[in-house]
Amino acid sequence: MTDVFKTILSGLLLFILSQYTLEFIFKPIKKFKGTIGEIDNKIKYYSNVLLNTGIKDEVINEISRDLRRLSCDLESEYKQIPIKWLFSGFDLIPCKNQISEVAKELIRLSNLGGQNNFVSDCEKSINIIREKLNIPLL
Repeated sequence: MTDVFKTILSGLLLFILSQYTLEFIFKPIKKFKGTIGEIDNKIKYYSNVLLNTGIKDEVINEISRDLRRLSCDLESEYKQIPIKWLFSGFDLIPCKNQISEVAKELIRLSNLGGQNNFVSDCEKSINIIREKLNIPLL
């Protein structure tokens, strides 16, 4: 009877541990990686506007809001990942400094996009974002 109880108890503890790991470790990482994918998508999608001049203000305003939201989402979701030092040590996620730099570059892009004389700065920001988030070109 005690062996059955030990088996049930150990199974229950294993289930609880696996659910905890899934909910509090893997889900935040998955959501964070999803935001990185969205950043890649938006940069690619908006590059025709970010790297050109003379675009209508309402289009620029929409892009600016989107890039600012992504900057905030990136930092927010990064902060929710537990034991970041371990995951960044294995290169599963970028380190804190890289996230901070990417967030700043996204804000910079949101401020500079579509303006005269800033196309090369926007291109530089896009390259920094891709490099720091380890986003390969396809």
